[in-house]
Amino acid sequence: MAIELAPLDIVARADDLRRIQDLTMPVPPDTARQRLSWQLTYADRPGFAAFGATDTDAGPVPETDARPLVGFIFGDTSRPGSWWDNHVRPAAEEFGNAEVLDEALEIVELHVDPAHQGRGIGRALLKRLMTGRDEPWAVLTVIAGNHRAWGLYTSLGFTEMSKPFLFTGHDQPYLLMGRPLPLPAAG
Repeated sequence: MAIELAPLDIVARADDLRRIQDLTMPVPPDTARQRLSWQLTYADRPGFAAFGATDTDAGPVPETDARPLVGFIFGDTSRPGSWWDNHVRPAAEEFGNAEVLDEALEIVELHVDPAHQGRGIGRALLKRLMTGRDEPWAVLTVIAGNHRAWGLYTSLGFTEMSKPFLFTGHDQPYLLMGRPLPLPAAG
C-alpha cells in the first residue's frame, strides 16, 4: 500500500473525518455530530493546517471521486482563553508549563483508521503538521493509559507536561504533552 500526504479540506471531507473518528474513538451518534460540528470551526482559525493520508493504491470512492482517507491530522495556533486552553492550562500550571501554551501549535486531532495503524502514518502526519511552523512549541492531549499513542508521541520528542485531568463531558483522564519546535533537520 502506498500512502500520500496532502493538505486536507476538513469541511469537504467531513464524512471521512467522522468515519475514521467513529473507528478510533466511538461515541454516541449525537456526540459524534456535535464533535464534528465543533471541529469544523477550526478551519477558519489563525494558523490552521490539516493534512490527510490517502491510499494511492485504492481507486477513488465513486460518490466523491477522491481516494479513501486512511488518516488525518489538524491543528492551529493556540489561543489563551479558548475552551481547550481553559481545561488544559490549570493542569499545565501544576507542572510549571503554562507558558508554552501561549503561542503553541495545538495539535487538535490525529486519527488513523485502525486497519492502517502501525505503518508509520501517524508519525508521518505529525511530522508534516509540525514542519515549517513558527510556533516555539507543539502541544497535544492524549488519553492517559493509551500507551500506543503515548509511545508514538514520546518517540517524536513529546514529554508529559501535566498530571492527568478531565475535559468537561469526558470520563477518561487526559495528559498534556509537548515538544519544542522546530523539528531537527533530517539527516
